[in-house]
Amino acid sequence: MPFNLLDNKSFSGEHASKKEKFDYLRSRNPNLLQYFDIKKGIRKKDTENDSSYKEFAKQCCDCNPDINDFDIYYNNLCDSDYVYPPLSRIFNLIEEDLKNSSENFVLLNFQEREWNKIGEKLLEFGCARNKEALN
Repeated sequence: MPFNLLDNKSFSGEHASKKEKFDYLRSRNPNLLQYFDIKKGIRKKDTENDSSYKEFAKQCCDCNPDINDFDIYYNNLCDSDYVYPPLSRIFNLIEEDLKNSSENFVLLNFQEREWNKIGEKLLEFGCARNKEALN
């Protein structure tokens, strides 16, 4: 997701709160974004039997200044609650901007690297083979 499109749009209510939490990750530990699922977020029930995923959730929560003690915060959540919320509904709000934007997208290093890999694979896959026998 190109962050300049997010930054250029104003959000209200629940969307503004999710954007704020996402900005905490982005500004305080952008490396976490490589692994954070913006569509699903992190639910407590998904972390209960996976200590490494729970540790990842803790690292995300450590970016949020509103969460002072992760253990207390975590223990007060219901199984279906989000430990860290998704950004998916915000993505739906900027989808048109993505389609119609003529500006360059601002990507983090890992995003640019991944986009280049995808582009290389598509180009490689879409190019015709050499004039060699196909048998």
